[in-house]
Amino acid sequence: MRCKVSIFFSITLLTIISSSSFAGEWRVVMGSSCVNGREMGGSDSQLTPQKFLSSLKRDAETNGQRANGNIEEINSSTGKVARVLFSAGRENLKNIVLVSNAKTCEKFISYCIKNKYSDPESCFSAIYKNSKNANQGTLSGGPTTTAGMNREMDNNIDAVDKKLNSVYNKLLHEMTPDFQKKLIQSEQDWIKYRDSTVAITAWQEAGGTAQELNQDGEYLELEKNRLKFLSSLLNSN
Repeated sequence: MRCKVSIFFSITLLTIISSSSFAGEWRVVMGSSCVNGREMGGSDSQLTPQKFLSSLKRDAETNGQRANGNIEEINSSTGKVARVLFSAGRENLKNIVLVSNAKTCEKFISYCIKNKYSDPESCFSAIYKNSKNANQGTLSGGPTTTAGMNREMDNNIDAVDKKLNSVYNKLLHEMTPDFQKKLIQSEQDWIKYRDSTVAITAWQEAGGTAQELNQDGEYLELEKNRLKFLSSLLNSN
């Protein structure tokens, strides 16, 4: 799923990493989208903030410059986000924001635009500050720790499940026997589609801390869409 938001910031990166090789799940935030190492001409299969910073330092030292840097990383409700702080020689400190995958990219940029941050570094700083100030810091009113996000996600799923079951039962009660059979078959087919779609979401974060959260997020989105569809049928009867 591609990010469909207006361009609101950019980072001058290509000149820094032109000789570096990166690819993998992590993305570098650039303008209205995020790019992986392969898109930047690299071939490495594992782009991480740590390898990113190491490469920047190595390139600087190759050019005879003293390099410094560190990484700040958090689990926000948009997904895992990291900021690489880097300086070389007399260059000013560079703040480079990375996100854990394409889905996190979309959520992060949408959040930054919605809250009118002028650049990704400022947006990250706000999220990072909240997570440092409390174990349950907030991002748009939500938790930033993985455990907190999982609890919030479970509560949201339970709420939508209850509404979905209520609307479904009301439809069954209002429909004629012929349409009841069609609705039941439709529901059974949709459940198969929902579960199979959620199952393949795991490849994005296989074995990672965000795998369960991403799968639950996909599940919740599908349930919301189904609720909207069934509610439109209920309102038309």
